[in-house]
Amino acid sequence: MRKATTVIVLREGTSGVQVLLLRRHRRNVFLPDAWVFPGGRVDARDADVERGRVTGITTLARALSCDLKDAFVYGVAGVRETMEESGVWLGEGTPAMDARAELLSGMDFGDWMAAHDLRIDLGRFSGWAWWVTPRGEPRRYDTRFLVARWDGPAEQAVHDARETVASGWFCPGECVDQSIEDFPLAPPTWWTLKELVGFQDIDAIVRASSGRPCVPVQPILDVTATGLEVWLPGHPEHGDGAVKGLPSCITMRDGVWSAT
Repeated sequence: MRKATTVIVLREGTSGVQVLLLRRHRRNVFLPDAWVFPGGRVDARDADVERGRVTGITTLARALSCDLKDAFVYGVAGVRETMEESGVWLGEGTPAMDARAELLSGMDFGDWMAAHDLRIDLGRFSGWAWWVTPRGEPRRYDTRFLVARWDGPAEQAVHDARETVASGWFCPGECVDQSIEDFPLAPPTWWTLKELVGFQDIDAIVRASSGRPCVPVQPILDVTATGLEVWLPGHPEHGDGAVKGLPSCITMRDGVWSAT
């Protein structure tokens, strides 16, 4: 199972909190054609980024209830993937206008940071969730969901036109109420967006993140005659005890997700 990081990038829009979503290419093996948060798997080279360029490791480790080594790679991977996929730089310093192209062409991330004199403060991230791909899936990931605030210009976020084919800033409520045929979302993405609907501003989301349980959630999928059921901890058919704030089941009926 591979480590991976998902980053919930938030900005204050004119109508409230907005979240950055990218649409994956339909040729992708994992979650093809789905709208997702920026992120991806941890690369072996993420651990080689110069330690002097990364601060806040202890803060993130505490937020994720993990050791310093894991906090380092989860955080670095999240920053790297967000930059590659969307052009949003969540670190310190200002990359050159054409710097993203260097990463997309295969330049080592640590070398790229050094070349542009960039740094990362992992203390700016909050932990939000911990999802593990269901058993039986051909590709399985141990994924930490992080929260990050973005104060830069909205138009700077642009999909990479490789792994992702569309991008945008969305109010969470406008996403969760749509049919999956019109706006395909994986269950963890849908539930995360649904959680964000009730918050008035980013500060409230960050405050809420500090009190959330940091436990792994591994769904169990069940295809029924009427749709799809995603059993979560607390469900009678799931072996793990209930997690505070998490539904025991997410169902898809007539192309629409709902939680029970």
